[in-house]
Amino acid sequence: LCVGFWGVEQEMAPTVLKAVGCAVPAAPPKTFYRRPLPDACIAFSSEEGRNRFASSLAGGGCEAYFGLMEHYHTQDHPALCGLGTLVMVLNALAMDPGRVWREGFPWRWYSEEMLECCKPLEEVRKTGISLPELACVAKCNGARVALRHAGGDRDDDVEAFRRDVVESCGVLEDCGGEGCDKEYSRRILVCSYSRRVLGQTGDGHFSPIGAYDRRTDSVLILDVARFKYPPHWVPVGTVYEAMLPRDADTGQPRGWMMVARPGQGEPLASSIMFCTPKSEGQHPTVKAWRDVASWVHG
Repeated sequence: LCVGFWGVEQEMAPTVLKAVGCAVPAAPPKTFYRRPLPDACIAFSSEEGRNRFASSLAGGGCEAYFGLMEHYHTQDHPALCGLGTLVMVLNALAMDPGRVWREGFPWRWYSEEMLECCKPLEEVRKTGISLPELACVAKCNGARVALRHAGGDRDDDVEAFRRDVVESCGVLEDCGGEGCDKEYSRRILVCSYSRRVLGQTGDGHFSPIGAYDRRTDSVLILDVARFKYPPHWVPVGTVYEAMLPRDADTGQPRGWMMVARPGQGEPLASSIMFCTPKSEGQHPTVKAWRDVASWVHG
C-alpha cells in the first residue's frame, strides 16, 4: 500500500503517507550546483572578464597564468582548498615530488594525499589548514616561501601586496640574460582570504592568483573550488580587505605567500618526507609532524 503512493504529487506525499499510517521517508539532503558570483566578482568567461584578460595579456600581466592553467586543479575535498592550491602551484612550478603519484605506476606528480606534512591529513580534512601551516607544507616539499600577514599600515600593505602581485604575474625583468632559467625564477602568489568579504558564501579560503590587469587594478583568482565558483576578477584593494579578518585558529589576519622553486643547484628538501618517524601503521605520527613543523619554522 505504502509503495503505491509514490506516484502522488511530491508536495502531497508526506500528508497522504501519514494519513494511511505509512512511514514518511527522510527528505533528501540539500545539494547545490555551483553558486552565482556576487557583483564584486567578475566571471572570467564573461565579456568584461575576457576584456580584462585581453588587457592583462597586452600589459604583460599573465605570465603566471599559463603555467597555472596547465595544472588547474579542483580541490579533492571541501576542506582541502589549501592543499589543492599547493598541488596546483607545485606542479605549475615543475617541482619533482621525488615519489610516485600512484603506487604501481611510474609517474611522479603532486596530489593532495602526498602533502601530509606539518599536520596530519585527516586533521586537515576536519579543520582545514592555516596560512603558516600551508607555508610549512610548501617548505617541507622543497619550495622557497615568503609569507606575509595582512594588517599593517593599510596603504603600505596594499602597495606591498600589489608589488608582489605584479612580480608574480608580470614579465621577469631580471630574467632575460644568458643562463637565466624562468622555472627557477618564477614565484607564484597564494592568497588566504575570507570569502564573506567578497560577498561569497563560506569563509576562509585559499587560491592562487593567475593574472593582474593594470587597467582595472584587479587580479584573477583561480578558485580551486570550481564546483562552487568559477575563476573571477577582483580589485586588488578588495582582495586585501578580504585578507584582514583574523583566522580563528591562529588569531592573526590572513595574508599571502610567494612560492618558488629552490634556487638552481639547491637540492630539494623532499628527504624530509622520507625521514619522518613513522607509527606502526607506517604513517607519520602527529608528534613527528609537529617536530617537522618546528624544524621548518625554526
